[in-house]
Amino acid sequence: MLLSKNIITRMFIDVLGYIKKFLQWKPLVFLGNITFCVYMFHLAVISSSLMLITEMVTISNTYFWTSLIRDIVFPFIIGVVMFMMVEYPCTQLQKMFLPQVKMMKHQSKERTNDVGDSKRK
Repeated sequence: MLLSKNIITRMFIDVLGYIKKFLQWKPLVFLGNITFCVYMFHLAVISSSLMLITEMVTISNTYFWTSLIRDIVFPFIIGVVMFMMVEYPCTQLQKMFLPQVKMMKHQSKERTNDVGDSKRK
């Protein structure tokens, strides 16, 4: 029973390693980074394309495929541009400033601990 438990545990760890490698794959990480921007602009693209329709449209294969491609490609293009111009620089600023705040909190905790230790002595 212990042997089978060890085998199952080892198989699980191996599977998690493959999942971790897959999730750390650079194209997948980039896709994960841009998805919020794509989500934000997807509705705007679809709404604007619907506002341009002024009369009844016969849905042909050509219209369907061009609409589908437009509704998928344009939000991705806009999402990538907005990620590169807004979200990524803001994330870098956040990384630059927030560790300093954490460090300051850590230093203030150390100071209070030092003061508490000196009062005990």
